[in-house]
Amino acid sequence: MAGIGDRIRSSQIWRSVVRHGFPRDRQGQARAVISNLFLHIHPVEMRRYSLRFWFTWGMGWLTFVLFVIEAISGIALMFYYRPAAEHAYADMQALRATVSFGLVREIHRWGAHAMVIAAWLHMLRVFLTGSYKPPREFNWCIGVALLVLTMLLSFTGYLLPWDQLALWAVTVGTNMVSAAPLIGSDGPWAGWLPAGWDPKSLLLGGPDVGPPALLRFYVLHCAVLPVISAILISLHFWRIRKDGGISGPDELYTPSQARRRPNRVPLLLASAALMVVLLAAIFGSWSGVKGLVNWYCRPERLLPIAIAVLAVGLAAYRCWSRPAWAAFAGLLFLGAWTAASLDPQFSWIILRPDNVAITLMVFSTSGFLWLAARRMAINDERLSRGLPPCEAGDQQRVMVWPDVLRVELVIFVIAAAVLIVWSILLRAPLEAAANPADVPNPSKAPWYFVGLQELLVYFDPWLAGFLIPMLTIIGLCALPYLDVSSQGNGYYTLRERPLAITVFLFGFLILWLLPIVIGTFLRGPNWSFFGPFEPWDAQQAAVGTSMNLSELLWSRALGHTLPVPESAGAGSSLLRELPGLIALSAYFVGIPLLLRRTWMRTLAAQMGRARYLALMFFLTAMGLLPIKMLLRWLFHVKYIVSFPASAFNI
Repeated sequence: MAGIGDRIRSSQIWRSVVRHGFPRDRQGQARAVISNLFLHIHPVEMRRYSLRFWFTWGMGWLTFVLFVIEAISGIALMFYYRPAAEHAYADMQALRATVSFGLVREIHRWGAHAMVIAAWLHMLRVFLTGSYKPPREFNWCIGVALLVLTMLLSFTGYLLPWDQLALWAVTVGTNMVSAAPLIGSDGPWAGWLPAGWDPKSLLLGGPDVGPPALLRFYVLHCAVLPVISAILISLHFWRIRKDGGISGPDELYTPSQARRRPNRVPLLLASAALMVVLLAAIFGSWSGVKGLVNWYCRPERLLPIAIAVLAVGLAAYRCWSRPAWAAFAGLLFLGAWTAASLDPQFSWIILRPDNVAITLMVFSTSGFLWLAARRMAINDERLSRGLPPCEAGDQQRVMVWPDVLRVELVIFVIAAAVLIVWSILLRAPLEAAANPADVPNPSKAPWYFVGLQELLVYFDPWLAGFLIPMLTIIGLCALPYLDVSSQGNGYYTLRERPLAITVFLFGFLILWLLPIVIGTFLRGPNWSFFGPFEPWDAQQAAVGTSMNLSELLWSRALGHTLPVPESAGAGSSLLRELPGLIALSAYFVGIPLLLRRTWMRTLAAQMGRARYLALMFFLTAMGLLPIKMLLRWLFHVKYIVSFPASAFNI
C-alpha cells in the first residue's frame, strides 16, 4: 500500500494539484500553510499561549466555525424552501414533519443564536486583552462590522419561517428603522425624501411586512449578507496574519515600576449601596423568597443593584476570582437557578425555545468573565512584584501545521456535536401562520434586539432604534483611536487599564445585556413589568402617568403656568423647554470641563483636545441612558426636552 501511495504522490496529476509533499519537517509544514488556499491566511507559526483556552476562549474560531455550519445547513434548507408567502409556512411545516433530516432547520436556527453569542464573547475577549491596540486598530473595525453583519444575518433569517413570531418580531425591528432622523418616514424632520425611498420601505418593499419583504429578506439572508461577511472574514483573518498573529505583549516587555495603590473608594461606595438595598428589603412588601426576588427585580432596583455589583466585582476581583470562592458562588448560583426552575412561571419563561439562548448567554458570559478576572488577578499580582505578565513570559512558538489545525478541528467537532444535541433536545419554534390581523401581546423583537425595544420605554424611537445603535457602532470603531495608552496590549490586566475596562464592561453588561434580560424575562403583556415568579396579567397597565421635565419644573416645582404650547411660536417652545435645555447643556458641556480640570487632567493632556472631547461625548451619552431610566422610574419623567411639532424628544 505504501508503494501505491508513493506512486500516486509522485505522478504528474498529483504534483499538478498539490504543490508540496506531506509535511515531515518545519520547512514542509511552513510550505503546506503558505501554498494552501485555505491555510495561507494563517501565519506560519504562532505564540504557544495563543492556543490556550484561558487566553482566547476559542471564540474567534468558534464564530467562524458556526458561520461555516450556517452556510452548509442554509444551502441544504434552500432545496426545500420557497420564498413566497403562499409556500413559506407550509415548507417550514414540511421540514419539521416529513422531510428527511428536517433537523437541519433546528441546527440552522440554534447555530444562528450561538453565532451571535460567540461573536459578542469574542469582542469581549479582544477588548479585555487590549488586542485592538496598534497595529490592530483597523482589524478591530472590521470585527465590529462583522459583529453587525452577524446580527443582521440572524435578523433577516428570522422572517423566513413566515409564522406569527417571525412576522411581528420583524415588524417591531423594522419599525425602529422608520424613526431615523431626516431619512425615516416617522423620525424627526422627516418628509423630504420621496415616498417609498425611506429605509423601511426600501427594506420591506412597502409600508408593512408582506410578501415583498419575505423575498427581500431571503435575498439579503442567502446572498448579499453572506457574500459581504465572507469577504470581511477573509480580510479579518488576513489582517491577523499581517499584524503579527494573535496579539501578545512584546518579547522585551518591561513592566511599569510605579506601584499603584488599590482604590478602595468604589468598593466601599458600592458595598454601602448594596447594604442599603438589602436593608430596604426588610421594609419591602414581599412574602417569602419569591416575593423578595420579584421585589428586587423591579427595574428601579435592579439597575442600581447591577451597577453596584459591577463596581464591587471590579474592586474585589482578586478575591472572588479565586477558584474556591468562584466555585462556591457558581454552585450557589446554579442551585438557586435550579430551585427557581421548579416554579412553573419561571420555568415557562426560561424554557421558551428562543429564551434558552439568553440563558446560555448569561451562563457563558459569567463563566468567561470569571476566567478573565482570574487571569487579570494573576497578571496584576506579577506586575505589582515587578514581573512581566504570564503572556510575556511564554514566547515559545508553535507551527500552524499541525498544532493550530488540531485545535481548530477539535473546536469544529465540539461545536457540531453540541448543535446536534441542542437540536435534538429542543425543537425550533414554529407558531401559527403569519397573520397581520392577529397582533400578539406582547410583540417582541428578536432577543438580540429586544434591549433596544426596552429602551423605547425611555426614549423616542429615533433615539432608541437609530441614534443609540449608530453611536454604539461608531463608538466601538473609534475605541482603538481614542485609547492612547500602550499598556495592556495582548494580555489580561485591570491594574493598567482600570478606566477602559470599567467603561466597556458598564456598556456591555449594564447598557446592553441587562436590557435584553429585562425585555425578555421581565416584560409581559402591554410591555408591563412582571417579576420572574409573577404570572403575566394582560389587564395590567404598561406605564403609569408621566410628565415632561418642563411640566415638572414649571408647574410642580415653581408653581407657574406652563408656557404656551409650541404652536404659539418657536420662542415660547424654547422658553417652555429651557429647564431641560439648560440641564442637557450642563451635563454634556459642564461634566467634560469639570473632569478636564480635575480627575482626568492627565488623561486629557495625553489625548489632546479632539480625542478628549470625542471620548467625553461617548461617555456622557452612555451615562444618559441609566439617568433617563432612573428619571422615568423614580420621578415619572417622560422627556427632558420635547418639541412635538418636529418629533424631536429626548
